[in-house]
Formats: sequence, C-alpha cells, structure tokens
Amino acid sequence: MNWCGLHSDIKTGFNGWFNRTVTDIETVKQSGTTWTCNAFSIEIKRSANFIQSNSGWFIFTYSAPESSINVISEIFDSTNFSTLDAQPNVQIFKGLEKKLTNLLLPGAAIMALNPKKGITCLMRDASGFVPLYYTVTNNTIHFSSNLGSIREVNQYQGTNTDKINEMIIYGHRNGKRTLWQNFNSVSPGSATIIDSERNTYHQWLLKPETQYDPIIQHKLKKSTEANLLQIIKNSLDKSLEPLDNEPHISVPCGGGVDSSLLGAYLAARGQKVTFWCINQPEASVREEEWMRPLSHKLNIPCEYANLNKELFLTSLIERLKLSHQPLTGPNEVGGILARKLALNAGDKVFISGEGADTVFGGLSPFSRLQGISKVLRALSWLPKRLRIQLSRGLLNEKAWILDMSKVSPLEDLAQLAMGDLERAEILAEFTKFKNMGTSKIESYADIFSWVQLREVASGLNHLFFEQDEFEGGTTHYPFLHPELVSLGLHLPYKYKVNKGHKKWLWRKFASKYIGDDVAFRKKYAFPTLTHLWLEPSAILLNRGYLSDLLCIDVYTLYNTLPKSSPARWTLINIELWGRLHCLGQSQEQLLNTMMSAN
Repeated sequence: MNWCGLHSDIKTGFNGWFNRTVTDIETVKQSGTTWTCNAFSIEIKRSANFIQSNSGWFIFTYSAPESSINVISEIFDSTNFSTLDAQPNVQIFKGLEKKLTNLLLPGAAIMALNPKKGITCLMRDASGFVPLYYTVTNNTIHFSSNLGSIREVNQYQGTNTDKINEMIIYGHRNGKRTLWQNFNSVSPGSATIIDSERNTYHQWLLKPETQYDPIIQHKLKKSTEANLLQIIKNSLDKSLEPLDNEPHISVPCGGGVDSSLLGAYLAARGQKVTFWCINQPEASVREEEWMRPLSHKLNIPCEYANLNKELFLTSLIERLKLSHQPLTGPNEVGGILARKLALNAGDKVFISGEGADTVFGGLSPFSRLQGISKVLRALSWLPKRLRIQLSRGLLNEKAWILDMSKVSPLEDLAQLAMGDLERAEILAEFTKFKNMGTSKIESYADIFSWVQLREVASGLNHLFFEQDEFEGGTTHYPFLHPELVSLGLHLPYKYKVNKGHKKWLWRKFASKYIGDDVAFRKKYAFPTLTHLWLEPSAILLNRGYLSDLLCIDVYTLYNTLPKSSPARWTLINIELWGRLHCLGQSQEQLLNTMMSAN
C-alpha cells in the first residue's frame, strides 16, 4: 500500500485513497491517526471519527463534532445511492441538505467509502475553510486537504489555461477545478460522488430553497432591535464554546470592527488575549497607528509583524512552493509572517473574524443598494438596443473597440458569466429562486447575502486552512457557526445597511465592547508597498512561463496596466507559480533572481 505515498507531508489535514475494485474488506486497522485495510487507507491529523454503518459505508469525518458521527451514519444508511444513474441531476441527499450543512459548519469534511458498491462520497464544509482535493488514477481515487500530496501520485501535470484566464479576470480562484488538469476540488457546501464506473456527480447541499426559511425571516422582521442584539450575543456565545477552556487566544487584527470585537469580547469573558498585527514600517500610513490606541483602550497587548521587502518576497516564494497553487492576494503574505511570529512566541490558538462581512452584510455589493444605484437600475427599463449603446458609450476606448466585435447579446454574455461557467451556474441558481424578500431591495439584499456565502468561501477561505497546515496552530471561525449563518441569511436589509453603514446591526452590537469610534469608523485600506517590492520582478514575465504558455507578450501587457491594477499582482503571482511547479526552478534560484532584480 506504500505505492500511494500520501502519508508524508500533512500536518493538520488529511490524506487518503480508495481502490474501487476491492470489494472484500479485511479488518480495518487503526494505528494512531491512520486507518488502513486492503481497499483503502486514510490518515487524519486533527479531530477525526470513524464509523462503519449498517449498510456497508466506511465513514470518516474531519473536525466534525463527535456527536454528529452517528447522525451522519444514519443519513448514509437511509440514502438510496442506486438512483445515481436514474437521471443526470438526481439529488441523492434530497431533504437532508440543511442537516448535513449544519453538521459540517464551520470547518469539517466527510469521506465516505462503500467498497461493495465501489462508491466514494466526499463532502466539504459550506464555509470553505477545509479544502478537499481529489483525483482519479486508474481505479484509485486519491483525496486530500493538501494539493501537493495528491500531485505526488499522478505523473500527469497539465495546466488548465482557462483557470489562468479566470484568475486574471476575477483575481482569485474558485469552483471545482484547480490550475492542474485532473486535480479537482469539492466545492464548499457540496457533495461529490464517484461511482464504480468513474462517473462523477455533484450535488449542492448549500441551496437557497433548503437554507432560507420564510418563518424565520418573518420572525426577525417583527423582532425589536434589542431582541436581535440579544440573539447575536446568544449565537456568538454558542460559537465561542470550543474556546471556553483555552487560557490564551491570539487575534489577528488590523483595527477592523470584527477582529477588534473578538478580542474585546474574549477579554470580557476573562480570557487572556493578544492582538497580532501586520505592520509596514516603511509605508506612509502604518497599521500600528490604528492598533496602538486600540490596544491601549482595550488593555489588550498587541504584537507587530513588521513586513519589509525581503520578508515579503521570502514568504511569498515559500508559500507558493508549499501550496502548489498561486496565492489569493498579497495580504496573505503578511498573514503568513504574523502567524510564524506568533507561533515562535508560543501562541497556538487563533481566532478569525472571517465570515462576519458575509453574515452581516459588510461586503461591497450592499453599497450598490443605495442612492445612485437605484437610478442606474431604472435604466434597465430602456429598450435593449438603447441599453447596449449606452453600455458601449460608457466604456473606455480600448474596451469600446473590443466590445464592438461581440456577437452575443448582453443577456447571453451575462448568463455565460464572461466564460466562467462555474459562476454562471450560481447565476442561474439564484435568479430562479423566487422566495427572497418582500420588496425589490430586500430581494437583492438576500441574493447578495447568498452569493457571498457561496463565492467568498469558494474563492478565499482555503487560505486560512493553509495557515494551520503550513505554519501551524489551530484557528477558530465563530462567525460561521450554523446559528450565525442562519441569522445572516434571514436578517432584514435595514439591519445590514442603515444610516450609511454596512453591517449596521453588528456595529451596534460591537459598540458596547469597543466603542462607537471603532465600531462605526469607515473601512480603511492601508497603503501597501507590495507594488514597489514586486515591480522589479516583473522582468520575469519577459519571455517567461506565461508568455510561452499563452503565446503572447505578457511583459508588454503588464507594462500597459495601471500600477493600481490587481491584474499586475495576478500575472507575477502565476508566473512565479509556473516557474516553481512547471519549469522546475528552485525557490532559492527564483528568490535570488527576484532580490537581484530589486
């Protein structure tokens, strides 16, 4: 069984394989964190549970509550998998979606194997904090939370060039596919089922019709503000229960309302808290300028991860090498450094404010439900011909010239989502769901909440798992507790956007602990030196990996982009990834080239 080679490089995650041709199972043996038999082998390095169901399923859960394992077993025993071939869009877990979703929040996974039937079922948490990659090689399915580990068992290393195009347009990766051909990802809040004939079925567990409840929505609309604030407190207390016995907790914080509140709230419960802040001493405005007065006001110590050019480039290359895929954004690099410094200081347990924007309406789409947006939306009543001409007239000259060559109507292009069919799937899903809100603006607010719950988890949240996996430590995500997710999905629009503030009700709650000045101050993007530190490295784009792969002059294209364009980061990011993993350059060689260019 050593030929699978999947048990060498995980620290906190899981690896495994399943041979679908072996139907007669010998005794499953457990040795520490590894379960093996002649049909499969699974290693799980964090909280894990195993059970064999009555109907022949071998079920492994990662980071799921111990109390949930029997419920999961009952679900698999009662589910009829023989209907897989009945129709292409068969819903295997129909009626059980919300139960499964709640069992997997905020960060858990299920690996269920049935040797007699040759079926594998992989499920991933709806909040996207636990990655789940898989590949099929001959008759063996390999799966892992670590993309690099399953790449070791497959010699084919083709690149999905359409995913590169998607990253350049949207700035991050999402969906079921990775940049590597034949290496796919289970989408957050979904199940992927592979049968004995290598047919693959994808079923969304996180669906509007199973998550939205008109009764809950109506109840929250009738509730007083004081009652809603109490609901937030009760739900937050439940989500923090796993930390009740932790004597010391580290809070990555940049002065924002979410992380500041977590630190203050935990301190008010009597727990020892330390803020960890990314700081750029060479920048014109430093994070330290916000954090020092906040730290003093809350009487919570703050440690600083001072980021400079050498540390930035070193952390960037090291992470690219480990993760086997490009980074989501430059801010991730500072988070890597802060985590390493915290671990060196002896901190082991972290808490993240990630998810608060998604739950309480803090992301940018909610700004579009106010003021001038209503006027612009009124223009949609114009005839199609005039709308097309209006949109073309608003574009800049280069985009206008390119736009004139389009052959598809605007509505068709929207449905295709600029060639990204995975986003088009979401578009088709929520436009068909008719039970959101009682007014137009409430319906849009519900749609935005839903899209963010799906999109943010898919595109961004894996990086938090990678911090635990590669740097170490354990991170908790209280805002993705089932009760808080349900509250966010049903919370009326007026409590999400009010008096010019997004996350209005949440800010009201936070103000009691951190004060109005912090709770209601506007979000601020600190100036970054990333473009200065990376810009000289753009010379690598000249006849580099991307130019060869895409057969275009990427370096010239880069130099035509505005310095503020996120695409500049994305191009260099993918170039470095390609040189490390496709051209075989060492991280030392690449780092030396970048430092000499700087």
